[in-house]
Amino acid sequence: QILLLHLLDGFWEIFKDNNTIDNKYVNKARNLFIKAYKSEVISSLDTEIWKDRCSFPIGLDNNGEFWEISDK
Repeated sequence: QILLLHLLDGFWEIFKDNNTIDNKYVNKARNLFIKAYKSEVISSLDTEIWKDRCSFPIGLDNNGEFWEISDK
């Protein structure tokens, strides 16, 4: 399992000087992921434009150019 974390201030300390992660944190992360997975899709992130921007390679169009910041 791979988990990308966005840690709140101070929460990162559970990893400091520790080679393992307590199972309660693993279970909490899994439960948060499942909750997010089952939640309603955000409509602005369910557009073809957004899906294209998030497809491989992320951030680049089919010509290898960076996507514009604004949605023209």
